[in-house]
Amino acid sequence: MPDFIIEHWGIYEVPGLGSLKPEQFREFVVKAYNGRVDNTGSKYIHGIKGGVPIHVGSPDYRSKLDKDEVVEFAKAILTERKRNHGIMLAWNFSRLAKQAAERLAARENVRLDFVRLEMVNIESPEFRKHVAEKHPDYDNLLTFVQPPEIRVGIKRLVPLTYQFDVAESLSLNPEGKIINVQWDFDYRSRFSSTPGFSFIRGKNKEPVLAVPFKFEKAGKKKIACRVQDDQGGESTWIGELEVR
Repeated sequence: MPDFIIEHWGIYEVPGLGSLKPEQFREFVVKAYNGRVDNTGSKYIHGIKGGVPIHVGSPDYRSKLDKDEVVEFAKAILTERKRNHGIMLAWNFSRLAKQAAERLAARENVRLDFVRLEMVNIESPEFRKHVAEKHPDYDNLLTFVQPPEIRVGIKRLVPLTYQFDVAESLSLNPEGKIINVQWDFDYRSRFSSTPGFSFIRGKNKEPVLAVPFKFEKAGKKKIACRVQDDQGGESTWIGELEVR
């Protein structure tokens, strides 16, 4: 079996990976998992590792691998490879998908067509164990970064003046925390920080998460907020406000 070296190291923003074509994403994930890409043209078997077939879910990190994919992959490894063991790699798995895998495995003692499926989240320590198989340092060279979840609270203080609060925002990366917040109170299709509202720091040098702003006049305004965490995640929220 040919040896594999992962070709691309670095920090990968999860939404960016979602823009890859499915075949590009599958190749990336299979190689990162230290497997080899399956070139037989199988619809549901995308790679092989140690003789075990691999299926890779959607590039979209918001999607969940569903029950139908579990069933079809199980059929493929039974009929095409005459195997009873498979690995599924995805960002997330639906509850019904997990239940379907459990039912397939439960047949082991009573039927020959049982299938044992390993379900591995791409961002999990289990996935990273396989990344590091070539060399322990590889674990530190490949990172998946989630964008922060921005939650904006808006409160009218006095006419034309509002308080904007992102204190409920969350870093979705392990051990991540919000470190930078920028505001654009006149958003026009391209983010440009309003003067005085970029990387604001409080007395303790922590980012200021709630700021007041006075608009020049009433009317509908488009506002944007850009948030960054200390793990490299970045996200932009865009909303509209009827200023009174």
